[in-house]
Amino acid sequence: MKGVDPQYKSHVRDLYSGPSDRDEYDLQRLFAAGEAIQGMTRQPGWSVLMDLLSAEREAIRSKLEGPSPLDQSTTSHLLGQLRGIAAAESAATAIETVARVELEAQQRKHETAAESVVA
Repeated sequence: MKGVDPQYKSHVRDLYSGPSDRDEYDLQRLFAAGEAIQGMTRQPGWSVLMDLLSAEREAIRSKLEGPSPLDQSTTSHLLGQLRGIAAAESAATAIETVARVELEAQQRKHETAAESVVA
């Protein structure tokens, strides 16, 4: 899925798979999670939080790209912070995207089934 971090996509599969088959989603739980994420990301507080994290990301990048070279442990620490900052958005995107793609797949299945009944 385009735009989805593969690690988070794998976590979504692990968390929302059916009880007996890892290749099949528990659609009710997945769709509920997708709706919850959509509701959360549409709240005004989400954009405030993302703005704050974006400012921190820029501050870290300034340190990394600054005039003074950083030692390896400081560089590793700052890169870890960048990954952590991206985590909330990546996780939300993964859940929302996987839920949307699965919902679209289910809708196509039902449309195809309905068309074959009519024909």
